[in-house]
Amino acid sequence: MPKPVPCRLSHASAPLFPLLTHLTLALQSYLDEAYVFYEAIRARQYLGGSTSPGTQPELAVLLRRLRYYTRFCVVCMLTGRRGLLLELLGELDQLVHR
Repeated sequence: MPKPVPCRLSHASAPLFPLLTHLTLALQSYLDEAYVFYEAIRARQYLGGSTSPGTQPELAVLLRRLRYYTRFCVVCMLTGRRGLLLELLGELDQLVHR
């Protein structure tokens, strides 16, 4: 059996750990800000049903709403907000099958 070769990767990559920590904290901060932003849109119902019943909303409005839901779902997945994620997926399902 061959002798194991000493690994110098941890020694060489030691200066990268503070950078990785900083990037992880920056990502978490970005995700928290994104959550607050999307939650405000949801609370204020900016993308709510602004069309009257029986009329077809414009394609651009529907696409905007689909992008909003998919982005908010990704943020909820990455921040561990499972309950809200399930609510959003239900709303997205209703929007798609309308």
